Amino acid sequence: MEWEKEEEGAIPIKSWCAEIETGALVQARNLARHPTVAHHVALMPDCHVGYGMPIGGVIAVKGAVIPSAVGTCLATAS
Repeated sequence: MEWEKEEEGAIPIKSWCAEIETGALVQARNLARHPTVAHHVALMPDCHVGYGMPIGGVIAVKGAVIPSAVGTCLATAS
């Protein structure tokens, strides 16, 4: 497991991927800056590019539903 260093205004990205597709990493970085995504963005070993969010990505959100995250495991952060 690796953590990507937080960018200013972003939450961390926690990854179990040996090699992350460039597009999937761009999507994860975008999610890490999304104002309703909480705690960290998690990327599973089979992570790959999706539509707005990586397939194999997991996020927790506060007070929101993100339509492009449908099909992923979503939890409401408290």
